[in-house]
Amino acid sequence: ASAAEELKRAADLIASGAEVASGAAQESMTAFTQVIGAIALQLRNADISQTKMEGAQTLVAKTSADVANLITNVAVAGQRQIASVAMVVELEKQAANIGDIVKAVARIADQTNLLA
Repeated sequence: ASAAEELKRAADLIASGAEVASGAAQESMTAFTQVIGAIALQLRNADISQTKMEGAQTLVAKTSADVANLITNVAVAGQRQIASVAMVVELEKQAANIGDIVKAVARIADQTNLLA
């Protein structure tokens, strides 16, 4: 009977140890599940961040191109303005010449009237 009791106690100890090991394994499984969930969340957040950064890069590239076009257009407008100023100066000279011609014609008309 003593050997049977020893065997029963050993079996009880093994069963108790198995229960403790099972509980520890369950806790480890729960911890791993939480870690996996946290990693999955971080991956989703990283994907979202990457998508947003790609969108921002596209926007920056477009804005940069738009600014370059604006600078080009301002330069062209500046050149046209310079050409317009030169044209106005030339028109002022021509107007002055026309004024001189009109004065000369008026003098000739006055002299013609005096002779008449």
